Amino acid sequence: MLLLRASTLYVLLTTFIAASATRFRRDSQPVKTVVVFGDSFSDTGNIEKIYGFPVAPYYQGRFSNGPVWVEYIAQALNNATMVNQAYGGAVANRQNLPLRASTRNDTYPPDVNEQLAWYLGNTTTLPDPTTTLYPIFIGANDYLHTLAAGGLPVTSTIAGSVVAFIKSLHTSNLKASRMVVMTLPDFAKIPSFTRLTKNSNSTGLPPDALAQLATSFSTQHNAALEKGIKDLVASTPGLRIDLVDLFSLFNRAISNPTSFNLTNVTAPCLSFSPGTTPTALDTSVNKDPSLITTCPTPNSYLFWDNTHPTTIAHKFVADETLRVFNQPTSNTVTPNNGSNSSTTENKKNAGVKTVGGGSASALGALMVAITYWIM
Repeated sequence: MLLLRASTLYVLLTTFIAASATRFRRDSQPVKTVVVFGDSFSDTGNIEKIYGFPVAPYYQGRFSNGPVWVEYIAQALNNATMVNQAYGGAVANRQNLPLRASTRNDTYPPDVNEQLAWYLGNTTTLPDPTTTLYPIFIGANDYLHTLAAGGLPVTSTIAGSVVAFIKSLHTSNLKASRMVVMTLPDFAKIPSFTRLTKNSNSTGLPPDALAQLATSFSTQHNAALEKGIKDLVASTPGLRIDLVDLFSLFNRAISNPTSFNLTNVTAPCLSFSPGTTPTALDTSVNKDPSLITTCPTPNSYLFWDNTHPTTIAHKFVADETLRVFNQPTSNTVTPNNGSNSSTTENKKNAGVKTVGGGSASALGALMVAITYWIM
């Protein structure tokens, strides 16, 4: 069952464009091209062309029920040309994954470094760096695949891989100098994990302890990412990076859903028949969309499935990204959502060990949780 008619999507996009009334920052030329690297948060159909999923009611190969954030951004920037190299399931650096991780040696999905190499190897005319914007969301799957393989994620390594990729964008032939980078959301607020914490008796740990562990992955990653970007910008003249605090944006929507015109910010709009994983290659749901049940009002939900946001939520992300991007100050590398930032949350969770510590049962619980995560 298709969720949104073409007319509805057109109205949604045009309304967003009109509402944005994008004003370009004084220190920059207007954006003409948007080049995207990343994972399923940004994928507009690349992995679907390879593997044939996700299928309806997912929208045209997106991991959502409509356009994703980078599409809204390109539309709002006077219909900038978008080049999308993002693949669902991608990581920041596959070489950092445990040897037993299934995606470590696979051709697809390519990590962001491979996406960049493929793009450079297959593009004859590179975009003008002065009029090109690079939106970047990557890193969540590094935690997923590491835990799934029985490993322990090292937040400094994963965040460092993101920063290294950003540096590669700048030092490559692209000479990228204008980027917007997303922090990770609070893993403890994702439906796949909240489902676990409600039924965590088998782990021997209370739900609050599991949630604190999951949150600490996000906050420690975001703190390392912010520091790495600050150091990179300080040592690289002409490089402009805007850090968008996705952690705080989603937490504000969850704590105050009415301000976002949402009614459900905890459960996914989609529900799946028992035993199905909707984006796994070996399940029948790829051929039988009837195994998926869709909520009647997806535009009132924050989450589309167990991991991915609805197109309305993507619109919120795009809107916040443009707000930060259009600020008059260059090199904005501090989250801009007030005192409830992920860096502030990181201080609260400073005592939670996510590297070299934590209980085996807690890590086991997280590995159980990720069996419900999907790219």
